[in-house]
Amino acid sequence: MVGSESSLDEPSRWDVRASRFLGLVGRDDPETLSSKLGAFITLFVLHCAVREWVSLYDVHGDALLSRAPEKVLPLAIWLSLCTLATLTDRYRNAALYGLFMGLTFKLVEHTPTWSNHFTVEWITSVFLLMGARRSEGFPALCQALRWLVFIALFWSGLQKVLHGTYFQGTFLAFVVANSDRFADFFVWVLPAWEFDAVRSTALPGPYRFESWMGLAISNVTWIAEMCFSLLLLTERFRMLAVVGAAVLLVGIEIAARELMFGLLFLNLLLLYPRRDLNRRLLPAFGVAYALILWNRVGLVDFGLTN
Repeated sequence: MVGSESSLDEPSRWDVRASRFLGLVGRDDPETLSSKLGAFITLFVLHCAVREWVSLYDVHGDALLSRAPEKVLPLAIWLSLCTLATLTDRYRNAALYGLFMGLTFKLVEHTPTWSNHFTVEWITSVFLLMGARRSEGFPALCQALRWLVFIALFWSGLQKVLHGTYFQGTFLAFVVANSDRFADFFVWVLPAWEFDAVRSTALPGPYRFESWMGLAISNVTWIAEMCFSLLLLTERFRMLAVVGAAVLLVGIEIAARELMFGLLFLNLLLLYPRRDLNRRLLPAFGVAYALILWNRVGLVDFGLTN
């Protein structure tokens, strides 16, 4: 009987393999895990709330409640209450249920046209509901969120390869020709002759870059996304991958003149370092979300689109 009891306590071969596989994204220091995830949860719910408040304003004007206020406004208020609830241990679990309900409502409302960004948000809410209610689930939750970062980053690069619109800069040339926000960035990095040629290209094109700078920017994007995602799975180069992915993210957000997804992904990316950077940078995140709101309502003008 003693022997059978000890054998039951031993992990199976599949459990060992699963643990090793999950551990490819790293393991956390138990002393910092609770504070790191607590800050992550607050920032994530805050992100979801701010996104709804921002969507109440037309990006091309200053009219309040311009986008389905009868649906967006209640959700914005609901998620704001959930954000406040995450600040206390007593009501955090209730906030996670509320967050999942709110995002699932939005998922149903936007089926099947939701964005990739929202997919990341909804999956994150599911992971939080499953793993953040009890402290014993924190290690697995943090690893699951890290895997989500890896998948999102790698898939972003792989999509660009499969679509084939980055090899000759087709996609970026198109957005430069048809979007002022990308043109404002590429006017500084493309040769003047190429920038003028791309901006004067009308539908149906062809749209493509010819200079080495334009082709380099276009191809480095998908190469970096795939390489940095794979390096996240290595202990030796993980911090290099985190820094590289963050720099790439900042560059993309500057070109697109947006911050929302950048803040979301940075919050997820900061789960990789062992130190609780999410908590330490929480005030900076709060300022960034405030600037997004002030920009949208017209108190300041940073030229942000979201």
